[in-house]
Amino acid sequence: MDIKILIIFIGLLFCLIADAEAKNKKYSKDQKLSCEYFDSLKNENFDKCTSVNRGRKIELRPEGDNKELYKAVVELMNKSREARKIITQTGGKLEVKGWMVDLNADGVEEAILFPMGSFRGATGNGDILIFKLTNKDKPMKWKFIGSLLGKLLHIEESKSGQYYNLIAYWQMGSQWSVFKRYKMDLNSGFYKIVKEKELPCNIASEAPCFGFSLQRKEY
Repeated sequence: MDIKILIIFIGLLFCLIADAEAKNKKYSKDQKLSCEYFDSLKNENFDKCTSVNRGRKIELRPEGDNKELYKAVVELMNKSREARKIITQTGGKLEVKGWMVDLNADGVEEAILFPMGSFRGATGNGDILIFKLTNKDKPMKWKFIGSLLGKLLHIEESKSGQYYNLIAYWQMGSQWSVFKRYKMDLNSGFYKIVKEKELPCNIASEAPCFGFSLQRKEY
């Protein structure tokens, strides 16, 4: 009798696990990349982002609260000959727009950074750098975990490797755009592109989560 009860209990347990996995797969299903992708993440007034976390803006300067992060960015970009040239031309002054947001829900915010100025093209395309804080003590230590390409960024609700998936939008001229989905790769600990789609549209609305404020127009 006890064995039968045990078998029934194990069967119920497996059913519960299977149901939970099915729900998780349904929740984590990737949204279709389309011309309306970014706009579909906002309400009808186009003034509210439905991302997991919109984040908070920060200022990156050689001195101040975020100087260690600033140093980490400069050190990374100095590894590129082209970037070194631009940094030298600006007298070593690097303008970076930054947002802090917890990308893996562990209570510690990651940094999403947009190097500005000559690092971005006429349409605003360029590198989007992701850094993770590995040491809260001073001096703080930051680890580079992602290099995305685009001008606008959205954080999806689905996760990969405990980190939220990211969508970057790259504008190609006036009529074409490229959407890129990035997921965290557990083996490398680095965000990697998993899907890229080129579409005949141009999104000119304000970035739903991170990026530049632009005037919305039809496409």
